[in-house]
Amino acid sequence: MQEYPKEHYLTGHQLTFEYDPKVITECLSGLTAEAANYLMWSKSFQSSCDQVEPWYQTAYGIEQVPSKWIQDYHDSEIHPDLHLPAPNIFIADDFNLKVATNQHPIKILDSDKGCVWYKSDRKFKIPKGFIYVYLKSELVNQSAMHLCLFDFFVTLLEHNMNEVAYNAEAAELNYSFRTEETGLVIRMSGFNHKLYLLFDTILDHIANFSVEDLMDAVMEAMLQSYHNHIIKPSKTNNDIRLQILQKVKWIPLDKRKACPQVTKDMVQQFAADFRKKMFVEVLVQGNYTQQEAIEFHNKICSKLNFDAIERQPTTTVTKIPLGCTVCKIKSFNTEDTNTVVTNYYQQGCGTIYKITLIELLVVSIWHFNLYLVAFTKSPVLGMECNS
Repeated sequence: MQEYPKEHYLTGHQLTFEYDPKVITECLSGLTAEAANYLMWSKSFQSSCDQVEPWYQTAYGIEQVPSKWIQDYHDSEIHPDLHLPAPNIFIADDFNLKVATNQHPIKILDSDKGCVWYKSDRKFKIPKGFIYVYLKSELVNQSAMHLCLFDFFVTLLEHNMNEVAYNAEAAELNYSFRTEETGLVIRMSGFNHKLYLLFDTILDHIANFSVEDLMDAVMEAMLQSYHNHIIKPSKTNNDIRLQILQKVKWIPLDKRKACPQVTKDMVQQFAADFRKKMFVEVLVQGNYTQQEAIEFHNKICSKLNFDAIERQPTTTVTKIPLGCTVCKIKSFNTEDTNTVVTNYYQQGCGTIYKITLIELLVVSIWHFNLYLVAFTKSPVLGMECNS
């Protein structure tokens, strides 16, 4: 503020508003070998450091650049690896808005291979899209080994996408993978103009999946991840509760036991089997038309070339008997003295109406908890409510 007028407080000298080719030429003309300064740090230079700076008493030395260095610079040829980066194919250049039609999500396609949900952008009116793809498969939850192979498959898929991820993120396109007991959830978002390229790239990596030479590193990471999950009492508490309630439930403890038997060939075979049969559910939201939303589903069918499954995988919860039942289990981490208590109340088959009522009840409990803290100053133990 002492050096610049108030209109330049935020930008300072970092932003130039006027194009001046003379200034640009002067800057470029100064980028020469003769005008360059070289800063080098090494313990081997200790004998050459004959001066000491006054603030941190650091020894340093100043020498003229050897003329041979300058001559070598002029005589050298441009290395082929030093070049401008290739154009980023994910950068959007079309930001036109499309006509918004429906206010709420509607199902615009329903077939034996999948369905498509669609919602246009009538509120924010921005040139962005959001795509969710749910690849459902009966294969995933057949055993603890299958779930473990699924974790390996998705982890390696994320690694294979690393090179693409940089360009996509630079173009403000985002994606993520989430594993479920019934399949793989893929989330994509960003400027809709080039989002389809990211969509195609992810499908190509799934269709042409290959296991790189990373099995040892992934194996180590998986074992550590399962271990870290198991030793947390809150995680174990939740796992045991779900294993009691669900008819089929493989917890990380089961996957930890299966993990050491996983091989490269097993992961490759699992990826191939996963693509054979599935049900695909797609949600397309934002600056897209209904036909474009359907095309996303059609691309999945053509690129992955899968068959329809006989029935969609579901999660079945057991009806617990009336009364009070208690289950106690010791923590796997003997050094953790925390105690976790979960009270589970079952209210029959879930409906949207019942879930809404339960969520309102949860909010009420939290408000009462905050009241105790704010007005009575009484200590409250850690509490978490879920519906």
